[in-house]
Amino acid sequence: MNLSSFYRRHASEVAWIFGKGPSLDTFDQASAGSLRICINESVLHVDSPTYFFAHDEVPIKRIAAKFPNSCTAVLEHCRSIFAQQCGLAESQICTYHKLQQNVPTEADLLIDSNSDSLIGVSSTVHSALHFCKLIGASKVVLVGFDGTGGYANCLGLDLPVGGGQHERIKKDTVRLIELLGLESEFACEVQIKGDSIDYQSLYDKLRRNGYHQNENSSHLHKYVPWIFENLKFQNVLDIGCSSGASLELFSQKGVEATGLDVSILAVEEARKSGRNVVHGCATRLPFPDNSFDLVCSADVMEHLSPNDGSLACKEACRVARRNVFMKIAEKEDSTEKWKAIAGHPLHLTTQSIDWWKNQISALGSFVYLQPEVFCIELND
Repeated sequence: MNLSSFYRRHASEVAWIFGKGPSLDTFDQASAGSLRICINESVLHVDSPTYFFAHDEVPIKRIAAKFPNSCTAVLEHCRSIFAQQCGLAESQICTYHKLQQNVPTEADLLIDSNSDSLIGVSSTVHSALHFCKLIGASKVVLVGFDGTGGYANCLGLDLPVGGGQHERIKKDTVRLIELLGLESEFACEVQIKGDSIDYQSLYDKLRRNGYHQNENSSHLHKYVPWIFENLKFQNVLDIGCSSGASLELFSQKGVEATGLDVSILAVEEARKSGRNVVHGCATRLPFPDNSFDLVCSADVMEHLSPNDGSLACKEACRVARRNVFMKIAEKEDSTEKWKAIAGHPLHLTTQSIDWWKNQISALGSFVYLQPEVFCIELND
């Protein structure tokens, strides 16, 4: 398809543009309109996407096998053949030429009936913004542009992000939106909450005061021999992994290990060490069903309220294919320092392991159970 076939197709609609930052993981997609434009891998995490943009081949390759039928890939001419080789249907691809100017001018944005070009500037999102102007959108709302990827600073957020082209991207994005004359809004909600508790802010605050700093071991360490002797798995998720020391225990044995933590400071620390750690909350895991052979968690669930803890156990079972292994403290943390900083006990749920077992007993059978520890084999 040619780009001109989309001109004015969505006149006066609000265009929702999605990146893959923390706020996408917690965003209520029911509040978004039907015109949904996805940047890179966000297309796999957004319901009923309309358009997909990517400036390089890596995200195209990653999403090709699961590319939604509802979506049209808007790609540079040079990427369209590669996309078809990866499995995208030609009928689902619209092509364009990327204008390479670093700083666009008003002349660059003049569009006639023969134009098949979009502004590239320094980020894929800029082509998507230009596309929004082409198709007649009156406003753009951007979600998920608050992570640690290439678009991180386009919101001007005070987040600990990496180096690279962030300042240039931020400047170019603001200028491009102004030149396009688009009304814009950044729907950014990075605080992760559950049952009225802001877990992210709490554990970022604790880490700034020394909580779990300089840790070289994992709460899972003593259980890893049993796990490898009794369970079969090729990949694993550790929920509440902090800076990811546990991941080394698995990766050293050739297992693909992913971690998740609610503290963005912990995630930043983990990534500095090259560990694969995702920012998110145990009550709403940002992964599809059956993503991991094994899901583990050690000394995390007791930090959640009872309602959130029950939900988090079910979420662990949802993303697991075979087994869930958990170590959960039954008593209150006696460290007065952390209690004073938090303003309340850190262990919000101090129940027996049988109480936790009852939260998910309908989902599988227990193959290991002792005080504070259980392993469940999920039902088929």
